[in-house]
Order: sequence, then structure tokens, then C-alpha cells
Amino acid sequence: MNPRKLEKLSGVVQRHVSDILSREVSDPRLRGATVNRVLMSGDGAGARVYYSMIGSPEEQQDCMEAMESATPFIRRRLASMMETRTVPVLQFIFDSSIRRGEEVLKVIRKMERDAIPD
Repeated sequence: MNPRKLEKLSGVVQRHVSDILSREVSDPRLRGATVNRVLMSGDGAGARVYYSMIGSPEEQQDCMEAMESATPFIRRRLASMMETRTVPVLQFIFDSSIRRGEEVLKVIRKMERDAIPD
């Protein structure tokens, strides 16, 4: 598939999945889940949906389990929203880059505090 079409399709999928998560999924474990990006397969038949959630490791684990169980519902709703003949198979992947970024910022702040002479 044309790279421009894939990019456009990934944006459409990201927008719709975000709307479905925020407005239609009632599982409280998914509150606060944010879709960060969507990467489409080369043929457009699959989509990796990267999402994050700020919370404790236990809350994040609950969110991952809830996302897995909500995947069929999300895909059905996506099918009704999209104007394509087929709907990509969704694979939800927890994106821990936000947490890693926060950890790096903590280290930098600590280094800055330690570097300031008394």
C-alpha cells in the first residue's frame, strides 16, 4: 500500500480508537489510557496501537488486561466508523516510553540538585 495512504489510515485508526476508548468503553480499568501512535502493516491489514497509562504498575497491568479483553469490541466499533472495505486487525501494545522519560527526568533533576554548590 502507498506510504501516504498508510500514514493517513494510521491517523484515522488512532483518532477513532481514541474516541472509542474515551467515549464508549465502560471498563474503569481503561480510564486514563491514551493512544500514543498507530503503526500500520505494509498492506494495511494490521495495526499496532501503542497506548500508555499513568498509574502504578498494578494499575498498568490491569489496563493491559482490560485492553486485551476490549479489543474485539473496539474493532467492531472501528468497523462501523471506518469507510474502508476491511478493518485492520488491532494489536494493542503498552508503551512504557512515558514512564522511562519520567525516570530520566528524575535522574537529570537529581544531578542538577547535586551539582549546585552549597
